Amino acid sequence: MPEDKDRRRKRIEDNFERNLPRIWERAREKNEELKAKFIEENSIGGKSTITFCVFCHSNEVLNQFTEISIPNKGERFRSVKLVAKKCDSCGEEYINEREIRAIEIIIKVIDEVFDKNEKKLGNTEKQEKVDELKKAVLGKQEYERQKELYKIRMLKSDYNVGLLNIIECVFCNCSDVRNKLLELDVGVEGILSVDVQGAECTQCGKQYLFGNDLKIVETFKQLIKSNNH
Repeated sequence: MPEDKDRRRKRIEDNFERNLPRIWERAREKNEELKAKFIEENSIGGKSTITFCVFCHSNEVLNQFTEISIPNKGERFRSVKLVAKKCDSCGEEYINEREIRAIEIIIKVIDEVFDKNEKKLGNTEKQEKVDELKKAVLGKQEYERQKELYKIRMLKSDYNVGLLNIIECVFCNCSDVRNKLLELDVGVEGILSVDVQGAECTQCGKQYLFGNDLKIVETFKQLIKSNNH
């Protein structure tokens, strides 16, 4: 006797649930294979000058993504992702000279902007001027409301005095906007992206950055281009 529709649907759903983890795993493996193939075939970031490994003399030195921490005075910019080379035989990694120069440019620009901003106003004077401006723009009632919200914000686990610490999203009014490391595209030479401390709304996904940080990224993108052409 043929199984009824409910039993058949239940059997299909059970099979799907049972096989879902394996489906996802195969999809992830396939994605990694495709990404590796794309890097190898398209030579992302340009053709490397490294043709063989100086340690094991293998000529199987392949393109790969890598991440490097960037020390800087503001400490909001954490790392850059770039295209490097890795020996398929011994695992030794190489970075082209042009990418090293690009990273040096990135650090220099960030530090110069940080120094310039620090010289303009001391921290106390800066905060007083910001408070005065807020009070004038928002009005006393809204200003006091936001002060109370900020006190609540200070109690949250991701609060950090040097970060954005946004009290509510300007797009959806959600009060859960968390400090988060954000990835900004660079896409110049072998530099793919840079990780910057910002914030993200947990409800609508709107991302926030310090006002100067996007300008800094655009500045070092232009400098990297001009220094490599």
